Amino acid sequence: MSAGLSLVVAWLMTISAAFSGVTEQDLWYRITIRDAPCGYLHETVRESPTRIRTESLEHLRIDRGGTVVELSQGTTFEEDQRGTPLSATVRIDTGGRPVRHEYDFPEGHPRALSRESGGQSAREDANDAWLTPSEVRAFLKARIAAGATRVTYRTLDPYAGMRLVEIELTRVGSERREVLGRTLELGRWRMRSDGSSILVEELRTAEGILVSSVADVGLGMMTVELVDRETALRALDAPPPELLDATLVPIRNMVGRTDDAVTAGYRVFFDTDRSWELPDSGSQHVRTLRPGGFEVTIDAASGSTASAQELADPALRSASAYIDIDDPGVRRFFRELEKRPGDTTLEACDRLRVAVARQVSNKTFGVAFGSASDALRSRSGDCTEHAVLLAAGFRLAGLPARIATGLVHAPASGFEHGAFAWHMWTQVLIDGLWWDFDATRKNRFDAGHLLVSTSSLDGGTGERALSEMLLLLGRMRVEVICVDGLVLDEKPTDGRGDDR
Repeated sequence: MSAGLSLVVAWLMTISAAFSGVTEQDLWYRITIRDAPCGYLHETVRESPTRIRTESLEHLRIDRGGTVVELSQGTTFEEDQRGTPLSATVRIDTGGRPVRHEYDFPEGHPRALSRESGGQSAREDANDAWLTPSEVRAFLKARIAAGATRVTYRTLDPYAGMRLVEIELTRVGSERREVLGRTLELGRWRMRSDGSSILVEELRTAEGILVSSVADVGLGMMTVELVDRETALRALDAPPPELLDATLVPIRNMVGRTDDAVTAGYRVFFDTDRSWELPDSGSQHVRTLRPGGFEVTIDAASGSTASAQELADPALRSASAYIDIDDPGVRRFFRELEKRPGDTTLEACDRLRVAVARQVSNKTFGVAFGSASDALRSRSGDCTEHAVLLAAGFRLAGLPARIATGLVHAPASGFEHGAFAWHMWTQVLIDGLWWDFDATRKNRFDAGHLLVSTSSLDGGTGERALSEMLLLLGRMRVEVICVDGLVLDEKPTDGRGDDR
């Protein structure tokens, strides 16, 4: 469970700190969550007569249910002195084999060169106008100097496959604060990016340099603060914050365990500025109650029809950084599994599920998000590693497969009726229908699941799909209507039940 929580936390560090507005300087930031120092951000800008190189490196330590996880991610962006983009590299290390994305910019548009070392792809995106890191710095400085109270610009999100993102800054005041031994007059800004419900409170200098940012990210309050190098690095020595409990969604009623449940009905409510739609896919069928509210029916014994676009999507069949079906060990593992000629395709797929569950024998939160080959070799992981390894097996069998992200019901300390935890499983396309498979559960699938999104995990789509979870942490409520015909709640409420 917890569905790559560490990767999501790593992603959120970029919300408030990216492109913070320096020239020829090193900037160090301390990251705290729930008042606990837990990591740092280091940003540098270097100029030569012909090029500008912007680099960032983030390192984080968190506690996931008693297991301390370390992860890091970094970006390098090169452009010429006129602001023409030349190359970009994104590096993500979540405990498995590090993932690397490389881009060039033919005619100014990003093109993915590889998903990881040795990988290849050809994907273009973000063809509209956008600002490079140096252009963002110059633009912010100029607008602040001109007395602007609202600043809007578009740039690329390197952790979401170079997706175009619009940033809006609104000035709400000023304050004096001591910063690295100097008393400065700082502007207070509210920052929001499109597609996000998270509002970030920032302090910036007259040059646009980020001094601090504070945001409620569902896991608690997160602060990014400009400090000296020694203070930033000391954040890794402090006891890390425990974050797993903050991701749990409480419920007022449940029948007990749901491992054997076949059908269930739920009401799901979103408390976000952004409108959300739950997918009608696999075992899940959705009816809209009102804006932000849905009635969800789960039938674990059924599948759902795939769209024409899904049937034609090559990303559901090919290798990616996390579903690395081109790895020799992964190919050999699934090739050597016992085959039974009399099996239906659904039965054969369930044998793959059982094989994956046995292979990943060390059930641990110690890896934030490993690839299929990581899970195979280490035999360790949580739901994310089970999901990607099973997806690899399906794709190697010639079946399109993708990752499902959502909630699963499970016992939880302090919750009388258990709770819903963020989770990942696998969907496979069989004879035009999407079927759900969960390699961490007793049966192929059960009605204790709620689907929020799906992803092929191709290029940056995996990071983007996981980042959606961040927007919903602490902003999603679930009511249980019935389980296997037993009615538990006949009348809708506001969804605020909490039995703790």
